[in-house]
Amino acid sequence: DPLPDRNFDAFQIFSDGVYFFRNDHLKDALAKFDRALALDPDYVDAQFYRGLTLKKLQRWDEAISSFKTVLPRSSQQPAPWSWEAPFAETSLHGAFIGLDPNQARAGLAKAQKRILFGERRNKATIIYLPDLEHQGVQRIELPDEHIRFMNDMALANDRLTMFFSVDISNPRPDKLGLYAVSAADNSLRWTAELPAVGGQLPMVGLTPDGVFTYSEADGRLSLFDDQTRRLRWTRDGVVLDKLLPPILSVSPGAHGGLMIAKDGNKYHAIRLSDGTDAWTKTAASPPLEIANDRVLVVFEPRSRFFAVDIETGNTIVEEGIPQSVEVANLGFYGTTQRVQAVIDQNALYVVSNAQELVAVDLSARRVQWKTPLNRKVTSLGVKGGRAFAGTDTGELIVIDAAKGVILQTAKLAPRALSLDYLGDDIVIATADTAIFGLDPSGKKRWDYPSSVAKGAVVFKGIVAARTSATQITTFDAKTGRVLWQYVGQPADRVHFTEDSFFIVSQTGIKKYAIDAQAAQGGPPGDKEVLTELAGALISKGARDEAGEYIEAVKMIDPDYPPLRLLLGDLATYANLVGRDSRAGQRAIAELKSKHGLLWAATMDGPVLGTPSMAGNRLVNVGRVAGIDARLVALDPASGATTWRLPSERLMDTVTDDAGRLWYVSGQTSNPAGLMLYQVRIENGERRELARWSRPFPINAVFLAYASNRLFVATLSPSFQTNMLHAGIDCFDAVSGKQLWQKTHDITMTLVEMRSPIGLFEPQGENLVYSFGHEVWAVRSTDGVVLDQQREEQRIGLNARRQAVANGPLYYPTDRRELVAYDVDRKQLTRGPRPEMDSPELTIRDGVLFGTANASV
Repeated sequence: DPLPDRNFDAFQIFSDGVYFFRNDHLKDALAKFDRALALDPDYVDAQFYRGLTLKKLQRWDEAISSFKTVLPRSSQQPAPWSWEAPFAETSLHGAFIGLDPNQARAGLAKAQKRILFGERRNKATIIYLPDLEHQGVQRIELPDEHIRFMNDMALANDRLTMFFSVDISNPRPDKLGLYAVSAADNSLRWTAELPAVGGQLPMVGLTPDGVFTYSEADGRLSLFDDQTRRLRWTRDGVVLDKLLPPILSVSPGAHGGLMIAKDGNKYHAIRLSDGTDAWTKTAASPPLEIANDRVLVVFEPRSRFFAVDIETGNTIVEEGIPQSVEVANLGFYGTTQRVQAVIDQNALYVVSNAQELVAVDLSARRVQWKTPLNRKVTSLGVKGGRAFAGTDTGELIVIDAAKGVILQTAKLAPRALSLDYLGDDIVIATADTAIFGLDPSGKKRWDYPSSVAKGAVVFKGIVAARTSATQITTFDAKTGRVLWQYVGQPADRVHFTEDSFFIVSQTGIKKYAIDAQAAQGGPPGDKEVLTELAGALISKGARDEAGEYIEAVKMIDPDYPPLRLLLGDLATYANLVGRDSRAGQRAIAELKSKHGLLWAATMDGPVLGTPSMAGNRLVNVGRVAGIDARLVALDPASGATTWRLPSERLMDTVTDDAGRLWYVSGQTSNPAGLMLYQVRIENGERRELARWSRPFPINAVFLAYASNRLFVATLSPSFQTNMLHAGIDCFDAVSGKQLWQKTHDITMTLVEMRSPIGLFEPQGENLVYSFGHEVWAVRSTDGVVLDQQREEQRIGLNARRQAVANGPLYYPTDRRELVAYDVDRKQLTRGPRPEMDSPELTIRDGVLFGTANASV
């Protein structure tokens, strides 16, 4: 329907004109648009389509005039309220989020409680606390230059927001500062300094009405009142998992709530009222778990699972069914495992290792049904009497939750499907090709191509998802119609309150309209008009003037597909609209016919690393972790996949100048095991050179080659003991004979374990490597230590897969300096470096270059 203030006759004539335009009756279309504008001179849509028609008729001057008439009246989605932080231009500043640790296991969207902004000025820190409900901002200035806000987080719940202060320039910080702000009025309630114990900073967390602190050295756990910081209780000898927060149950009961701490194979329930023990449960093997307020389900993936009543500690049900396990990559923290399972009301749904979906009735304490799925499940949810399973091959399977009958199987994507939202009348799923809107039966209503879509969220009938590195797109959840798009920076994020929708950048926050109907009937956006105007100017030959409008579009949306097409960036355009779409296929065809494109290959799964030539094959060389990592070789002439090889858990790859290829892989059956292979480039035949184990489970691996030797570095962090167990193994590259082995056990803080390895570089007949603050230079033939140095600051990562030239080796440190290490002279020389975070260094023609993010 036309808008209420639109001339109805003009609207009808405009609609006829659009019909003629789309069917290439251009003269008839132009006549209709002219007539509509005669009736309504302010009809923006008619003027814009008039420009499009004139452009197709190659009447460039008239088209340009029409577009310029439209341009001042076009607009992007307005923000009803916004706030821009008054940061000084040269200050260190940014946004950070307050997370509710009690919601951490439910995912970031639910855990994200509030938004904060920080700024460092001189020796002080300014914290800005937006009040999103009342659209105001509270400012707190604190005489503390160590408050953490860049790439960090705060803790927050309905009563309190807490942020931290720690001097990270000190490799062994001696204290942790706490600042507690009331959620009611944003006033600073209290501050505290907690000393390090045994060289380790304490852990801090929130309960619904308290703050707990935990010291690993003596196992001391204390609970304080969150408003007064009055001590409620303290106890010693407790062990907490340092990566996963305790499970908190606040359901009414005799204990007033419980804290369930995980210690290895043991779950220890502690009463929040007085700190006394409630119950203990022990698993027979390293367990995984899920929980709600009533039930804790413990999974022993190879053998069984059991459910525990949180209030009493009694076992509700136990089943001897092994479970399917998915491996997730945590970077240097290694890989973690998770079981696809969900608790819904009084039922547990879990995927077995036989790829069956198993339903367990927790009230009746028995298995209700088992349904073979015969596919690997990557996402699982239950809603409205239906179970939904997303598979690694892109299917959505809908199952009757009461009977276990498969109701629908729909092929949506070529690869893994994630279920991001399950509602009463809509299901939202994402893959690496598109966002999908489906009805609860599994029937697809709409899709939207996107190569980066993930983590879509739904709020009051609107879907919000990142659809490019810089763009967030909102859709009508029922129809998939694009409502509006926001273009900013990759770090920008969506935030919700109970009634409002916000987008947060590093410098401010904007509230956006959430009425899906508000976007209907709106005028063309700035980027549409600017792009069409630039295209008309280019066709006329006015490229300089067109460049001004092109730059304006880039400021709005650098990944706008028509802009990419206008610029001749057909490859990016094809990726943005989807290679398999008609527009994408036309772009690929034009690249082949006019621009020399030989081929474009689509992989059947994630292929990580850097494309590199090895002999006569194009292979992915890189370091990856995850159960689906693979090594792939393409024919560089045709793009056809000639062979692929799997890895287990983790992988790194290296080639030499002669085109030889080696890779190292983990072992699924033995987390501490590794396998080293040499691969024939021509056909992918692999030969196992070595198979060995390190003393501890391996979380990351590095591989390098020089002088016919292979060097393998392994990282095995122990977060409970704050110890990095690191190893270096050297092998003959032809025979696989182990030449030497070294082991290093290094004490590190949790912060230091984020980047435990710095140098790993063969040079001549030496290998130089570092773990933590220690640097070693060893003889590559036998591992004899030639020199050892110690850095007071952390060393930035600079690993090389092949030998570097003789001369000094360079590395950055946390002290904003560059260090030149001359191994022969056993000498370190230091110099300043620009304000860049952990630059990757390389030498070209006697000049040292550092690259980090978008800077060089």
